Amino acid sequence: MKEKKSILSSLFSRDREVLKNDSEIYVTHEKIPASIVKPEEEKDSKTVQRTQIKPDLNTAENDEYYKNLVKEATKSDDKVASNDDKKTNPVTDDNKKMFPNVWSNERFKEKRDYTSVKVTPVIKPVVNKKLTILLVEETSEMLPYAARLLNKNVEVVNKDDFLCIIRYSENIETVVKIKDKFNEVELEANVDTTNDKKSFYDALKKAYEIVMQYSIGTIEDSINRYRVCDFEVVGMGTASDNSSKITFEEAIKEFDKILNKGIKTRYFCIDDVYMKNAALFGFRTIGSMTFEF
Repeated sequence: MKEKKSILSSLFSRDREVLKNDSEIYVTHEKIPASIVKPEEEKDSKTVQRTQIKPDLNTAENDEYYKNLVKEATKSDDKVASNDDKKTNPVTDDNKKMFPNVWSNERFKEKRDYTSVKVTPVIKPVVNKKLTILLVEETSEMLPYAARLLNKNVEVVNKDDFLCIIRYSENIETVVKIKDKFNEVELEANVDTTNDKKSFYDALKKAYEIVMQYSIGTIEDSINRYRVCDFEVVGMGTASDNSSKITFEEAIKEFDKILNKGIKTRYFCIDDVYMKNAALFGFRTIGSMTFEF
C-alpha cells in the first residue's frame, strides 16, 4: 500500500510542478483569451460563432430559414410542379417550336399533301420477230407486173411479223408495221402512175437505215416487246436508177453493209434483161417474170 501511494504521489507531484511553471488556468464561464487559443482552434471558434444563433433572435418571426420553409409549404402544387419540370427538363420556347410533340392533336389538324407512289409496271415479255423489207418500183413500165409481184411477196410474210414497204419513183415513201396492221390501200400496188422516175439507189440507202434502226433495241406496244432478230430485203422492178441523190458507187457501199450483216436478199425483175443490174449490186437470189430463149 505504501508503495502504491508513493507512486501516485509522485505522479500528481509532477503534474503540479508542470502547472506551477505554466500560467494558472481557472475554470470559469468567461471566454478563453484569444492568446491562449491555438491557430488551428481559431478557425473552429469562428465557424461556431458564425453559425451560432443568438437565443434572443431565435423566434418564428425573425428566423429567415423558418420563413422560407413556410413559403415553400404554402406554394400551390401547379407552381411547384412547373418549377420542378423546369429544373429537371429545361425547355425554352425555341426548343418547343423546333421539337413539337409527335403525338399531339395539333399535328393532325394541319393539311398535308401526299404524293402518290408510282407503281412499277410489269415487265413485258420479249418476242422475236422477222422484218421483211420490200423495195417496190412504181413506174409506168412496172404497172403490168406491180400487182402480181407485190401480192406474191406480201403473202409470204407472216401476219405477226414486221413488214416494211419502200415505194420509190421520183420520191420515196416508207411504211413499217406488223403485217396484220396494214390496211388494204397500203398493200395495193399503184396502178395509176405515169411516172418513169426511178430512185433505186436512194431506196437501197433507206433500206440500210431501216435495218440499223430495228436491229438495235426493242419495239414495244401495249402487250409485248418485240426484238427484230431476222431481216430480209426483197426488190422488184428493173434494178435501174435515173433520179437518185446518191451515186452508183455510194449505193454499192450501202448495199454491201446489208450483205455484210448476213441478211438474205432477193430481187424479182420484170424482164430477164434487167437481171444483170441486180447482179451488179450483189443480190443473192435473182428472178425474172419473163424469159426469152
